Amino acid sequence: MKTLTEIRPSQLPSLESCRCWLPNDEPAGEAAQRGTKLDSIIREALARPDKSVTKAAGALGATLKDNDEVACRWAVQHVLQLAEDTVIITREDELRAEHGIDSLKVGTMDTLIPERGILIDYKSGQIRDYRAQMAAYALACMNAYFVDEWTAVLLYIDQEETTYMTFTRAEAERLVRGIIDAPAEPHACDKCSWCGRKDDCPLRLQMVEQAKKETEGLKKLTDKEKELPEKITFVTELLKDPDKAAQFVEMAAVASSYADAVKNGIRAKMAEQKVDKIGRFKLSKPGVSKVAPETLVGQYIGDFGHMRVLHAYGSMSAKTFTEMWKLHYGDSKPVPEDKFEEKPTAQRLSISKK
Repeated sequence: MKTLTEIRPSQLPSLESCRCWLPNDEPAGEAAQRGTKLDSIIREALARPDKSVTKAAGALGATLKDNDEVACRWAVQHVLQLAEDTVIITREDELRAEHGIDSLKVGTMDTLIPERGILIDYKSGQIRDYRAQMAAYALACMNAYFVDEWTAVLLYIDQEETTYMTFTRAEAERLVRGIIDAPAEPHACDKCSWCGRKDDCPLRLQMVEQAKKETEGLKKLTDKEKELPEKITFVTELLKDPDKAAQFVEMAAVASSYADAVKNGIRAKMAEQKVDKIGRFKLSKPGVSKVAPETLVGQYIGDFGHMRVLHAYGSMSAKTFTEMWKLHYGDSKPVPEDKFEEKPTAQRLSISKK
């Protein structure tokens, strides 16, 4: 299969999952645009004498939402702590990642603290594995500063979490070259949805056909039946072999993604033709639910009683409460984290790579 021959460091994590992965041609989504904006604001704030996130956003003509401002302020303070009064590099022309590896394009790092042997990368949204990208950047830093070890620090600004990765030159080269030189064998993985060949990948198409064959003659399970897997012959047979069960779940997930694409296409056709039925597809009538807007609730919250209204809304996440606290009190009062309560969350079942 055709593979990327010129690779950006940011593409290495996807290529590590599947060497046949290709970037799609779709424009950057809202999440990616937000990440780029916040990255620029953080670096602009760090370059300012007052380190003000608000003024940095204003200088860039960017709009900050409440949670964006909190995330940026946390990142700026964290970088200042890491720097310990040493030089912080934020200018793009000083952040070129010259890693010295053929076929790997020169990237641009987010922030450098050279005297402390640290590079920093800001990540918004979900926490993901960026080790391969950080290895390429660390290698560039080792080349630039003539050392054989470097530390990459990932700041997950929405979660306010920090990950440290220290690489030796040999480790970084082995990881990056291992991905670049990997055989061109397709693998179904969590990067498929961002792949430019997801709709015509021979492996995914094969998995769809196999899933159709495996489930031929089966009816769709009800929610109640799903809770009783030991009573379903097809399921009990799969459960005898965990590897085969994992393979079936992967195939079914791929088939489901194609089904979603088909449904989206049908919806688009219905909208274009201004109909609510095409073949066996039928669009339900739009429903309407009445709500009391927060402005109305706020008007009468004193009459109802604050606790009664809050009980109806339920608990607030610790992250949201902390954001509101910091916006109101800043650093003048510590967040009462000792009063937070732990709420158990359901465990997620995932399938690891072979």
